Amino acid sequence: MILEKARKNRMGVSSVVGVVIMVSIVTIMAAVAGAFVMGMIQIPEPAPTASLEVEDFNEEELTVLHEGGDTINIQDLRIIIYNLDTDEHNNRIDVSQEELQEKLDKTDWSTGDRITIDLDIEIDTDERVDIRIMHIPSESTLYTQTKAI
Repeated sequence: MILEKARKNRMGVSSVVGVVIMVSIVTIMAAVAGAFVMGMIQIPEPAPTASLEVEDFNEEELTVLHEGGDTINIQDLRIIIYNLDTDEHNNRIDVSQEELQEKLDKTDWSTGDRITIDLDIEIDTDERVDIRIMHIPSESTLYTQTKAI
């Protein structure tokens, strides 16, 4: 008789656990949907698709060509050039948006446009330089390459 009562109690527990799990899943889904609607969770802007290539590179300057793809707003770009083979204090260039806009003479970088950047860091022959072009809103890297002069 005691065993029969125990079996009946387990069946009741099983359905209660199922209902509790179902209610918690629905509550979590509603919270996530509400967060999207209220703007608390933001979907990052997709990165532009562009083919970029370093066209000319020497001790004094670097020229990057936009070979094709999406037009990119200069205000959304960050270009970093870093000398990998030196520990000197002045081994990095972080090109500002204002400088990029001045070099390009317009606000959008589109197919066929070139940006020439003056290298204000000391780079000797055979030293490796890391070149990165990043899209700020999507937090993605559009171009990265390590080159030697």
